[in-house]
Amino acid sequence: MIKDSITGERYEEIKEVVADMYEDLGYTEFPVNVYELCHRLGIRLIKYSALKPDCTEYSMHCSDDGFLLFNIDRGCYQVYYNDRMPPERIRFTIMHEIAHIMLEHTKHTAKNEQEANFFAKTALVPLGMIYKLRLSNSFEIADTFGISIEFARNIVAQYNKSMIYPSICEREANNRLVALFYQEKMEVG
Repeated sequence: MIKDSITGERYEEIKEVVADMYEDLGYTEFPVNVYELCHRLGIRLIKYSALKPDCTEYSMHCSDDGFLLFNIDRGCYQVYYNDRMPPERIRFTIMHEIAHIMLEHTKHTAKNEQEANFFAKTALVPLGMIYKLRLSNSFEIADTFGISIEFARNIVAQYNKSMIYPSICEREANNRLVALFYQEKMEVG
């Protein structure tokens, strides 16, 4: 076992933080509009292309995708993101940075990165929704949740593993995220 691996209990805690965030904001739409989510959370978004050339170079050195800073003068978080990436990747990057805020990460560690990735994945594609909506392939999942086919394939692989343990799927299908999003989908759909 890797020293900094996330426990099953921590995964459940992260799912609860995601659900709390959506409930607190009254947010029930998907695909999730990360720009609207940032607006509701008071997070300022800054595109790499809007920066001066030397700042863009520095930003790319920090991360090809994006990063998070707290602006003391403005009293808010700022997410810097590479707007030259595909839209699906930008959405994941922004949600990943939101995760660092919501999970109260203060250091850059492998474990925090793993937690932020899990948060982003859970926030963008609640696994139980795939079960509840009976989505059967990567294309349906990508279209429904506004994610890339590659990301959808990873989700399908995870979903198929979870089907080995039906009780996990049932628990996922009845969790708070599904309750929030499924009702909205049924009213719209």
